[in-house]
Amino acid sequence: MNNGDGSSHVQPGEMAGIRAWIDLLIRAKDRSADAPIQTPERHSADVPFSFACGVRSSREWLKAQNANLDSGEWLEGKRLHSLRWCDPETSLSCVMELVEFREFPAMEWVVRLRYEGTGETAPITDFKALDTFWKCAREGEIPELRRAYGSDGRHDDFQYVCDELRQSMWDAGGTIRMDSSANVAFRKVRNGSPQFVANDGRTSATWLPFFNLCSGGDGLISAVGWSGQWFAEFAHDGRGKTVMSAGMEHLALKLRPGEEIRSPRMLLLYWKGGPLHGHNVLRQFVLQHHRPQVNGRPGSAPKTPSNWTASLTAPRFRTPSRTARPPSSVRRGRQTGTDSSLFGRATTSRASTGTRKASHFKTTPSTTGARLGSTATASWCSKAAPARPPTAAAASTA
Repeated sequence: MNNGDGSSHVQPGEMAGIRAWIDLLIRAKDRSADAPIQTPERHSADVPFSFACGVRSSREWLKAQNANLDSGEWLEGKRLHSLRWCDPETSLSCVMELVEFREFPAMEWVVRLRYEGTGETAPITDFKALDTFWKCAREGEIPELRRAYGSDGRHDDFQYVCDELRQSMWDAGGTIRMDSSANVAFRKVRNGSPQFVANDGRTSATWLPFFNLCSGGDGLISAVGWSGQWFAEFAHDGRGKTVMSAGMEHLALKLRPGEEIRSPRMLLLYWKGGPLHGHNVLRQFVLQHHRPQVNGRPGSAPKTPSNWTASLTAPRFRTPSRTARPPSSVRRGRQTGTDSSLFGRATTSRASTGTRKASHFKTTPSTTGARLGSTATASWCSKAAPARPPTAAAASTA
């Protein structure tokens, strides 16, 4: 199988593409006035996130060329770049923790905001941990968004689907948004979703937080690392440019002196060739950098009896001794079922370490890496599902 189809081997062109993007962020301050930053042809030259404090947008003061940069050494195949800004007008300090990878065409980042002033900040809103755009190589090409269902306990859990980012054959523009209201509308037309999960806001309830934006012969995979409610939007202008945004949903808060919040962890992975090749590179990346380690070796999830697939009915466990010791067929793993686990590295979450929670902000800390399950990972290498009924597609693009 060649690289353009489904190989997991990283290509030199993929590494060059992501490194040029990273260099645009971390080398901007080094460029002299005689050598201005060249605007990239296919993505934004701005930092890939944004927020607002009152009426002041972060775009007004968060510029890559104004950042104070602190780059670490290579360690275990990755390197951390810390970009820091301070805004005298809002008394906010901002840190972008950008991770570069030696062997993968990927970059990750977390954004941290801290209030250094007195009193309270103006409301912090519209916090997009991902806010950038991506253009197709050829103008007028229609991009595709590939993603997978989450889990409602249905027969089609984790099914892999593909949508063109166009409204109709007459309107080449189109937007797909995933948030609470769009997910509820989607569930209403998706026959079989139980009523009690209509407003389920778990991170992988309706959609897995992994998205492959295909732009012809290459594309970008993005992922949201957050254990609470998130939103993601892909808005195509009809001429090949797609604005990508994602982050925490319903975020509106004020910070008091010394308080700090952080964004979800975002991932961008660039691939060239076929989308299945991109999926397989992502799988190798997750195994290398986000699979839990036990004593320096990849950890394995325990196999446990489960009534989802093992059919362990009451007559088979009539005595306490048999309850404590399941049948040999189950012990050998022939009838065990393991729920798909969402995991990051087996380390303490950074979300709360050394950070005071904002009094107006309550959420569950995320793991240190992009979250995905073993079942979900496998779905990224399956074939795209047939087109959904028009009603379902309309709901997903609402």
